[in-house]
Amino acid sequence: MQVTFGIDVSKSTSTVCELIGESKNELTITNNRPGFIQLLHELTAFSKHPQIIFEATGVYSRSR
Repeated sequence: MQVTFGIDVSKSTSTVCELIGESKNELTITNNRPGFIQLLHELTAFSKHPQIIFEATGVYSRSR
């Protein structure tokens, strides 16, 4: 079964969409250590490596 994670990166949060076969689950994580640990737990829940697709609409690491 194909597992795909789509990640839409924003300034302080990221929206994660998990596609597992025909089912879909969405969650929002914070872009900090606790949020990345939550994402790591989601990714490592599968025995096969999931496909990961990032969608970034801007550069948030630069100060204005």
